[in-house]
Amino acid sequence: MYNVDEDMLAEHQAAKVIAEAIEAEAERVRMEARRAELDREFAERNRLRILKKLTWFVPIATHVFATRVAVLDQEKCRLTIDGIDVTSQVTDKEAYSSGRWGRPTGKTTLSVGSYGQTTSYPQRKDGTWNYASIVEKLLRYVDSEKAKIKAQQQAAANRGLAKDLVEGLNLPELQSLVRPSSQHEGRVVVDLTQLYTKQPTMSPEKARELLEVLRTFGVKLSYKG
Repeated sequence: MYNVDEDMLAEHQAAKVIAEAIEAEAERVRMEARRAELDREFAERNRLRILKKLTWFVPIATHVFATRVAVLDQEKCRLTIDGIDVTSQVTDKEAYSSGRWGRPTGKTTLSVGSYGQTTSYPQRKDGTWNYASIVEKLLRYVDSEKAKIKAQQQAAANRGLAKDLVEGLNLPELQSLVRPSSQHEGRVVVDLTQLYTKQPTMSPEKARELLEVLRTFGVKLSYKG
């Protein structure tokens, strides 16, 4: 038997499902449009931010060219000197006037260096900064980083020598005393502070031999000097 109420209810439910689907699709379109708008706004802010940063990175790179290899990726505003990324070493902040109610001056102060070791460079009246001093500080950072990398590479190259030395003596207990150094000449470190016997007794002749050996290898025999 035909039931009007059930058919109307089914049609109502179907219409409700369709309406909900349409609304869900409309909401999805609105969300995608909003995300696209936010992405455009972010891209524009980032573009303007990069353009601002280039006002100091371009002249800094130009000053570096005189003595080192500098590469400035203007699209990402990324500066490397001798292969070392120095971008994070230069940060900026808005300058304020002095006094209790300091107000923005419209100029930018650059901070150069690692955390706790930064030097501030106020923007000059002509809109420039002390590029020579900034580059000098960046080059010190670059040289320090290059020295660290070289030391790490040397330590890696020396690692096998320390291992071979311990294995060659067939004394596994020496593993805590012998380790690779980060130097090219003295390629192995013997950590005498880890010696179990710190006050050995011996004959005067053996003592002389030991002290001569220690002195030969530059071991400091006194706290003086």
